[in-house]
Amino acid sequence: MADGLARNNDLAAAALRVRRTQLPAGRADTDRLPRFGASVSADASGELRKRFDDRYSTGAFVSYEVDLWDHLGALADAADWEAGAIEEDREAIALALVGTTVNLYFSSAM
Repeated sequence: MADGLARNNDLAAAALRVRRTQLPAGRADTDRLPRFGASVSADASGELRKRFDDRYSTGAFVSYEVDLWDHLGALADAADWEAGAIEEDREAIALALVGTTVNLYFSSAM
């Protein structure tokens, strides 16, 4: 039984679909957090025997989306529901495979 579950391509594909839908679900939650960023740059220009002109700059930013109508929350909920549905599909495939394996076993034993 365990051998049949371990080697079944349909079950492996279903497990990949589960993982693929779990990733956006996790990302949807991170969209609700503030974003931070920074940059640093340096520039030098001039001629060989003259003085160089050096320029330096730094920058930082913070951005946050105020979710007044819970749009981001709804997107996160939808992603969670989709991941749950795909997981249930994978479990249904596993149960069908077990049922088919048991049925074939008993059919061949009689």
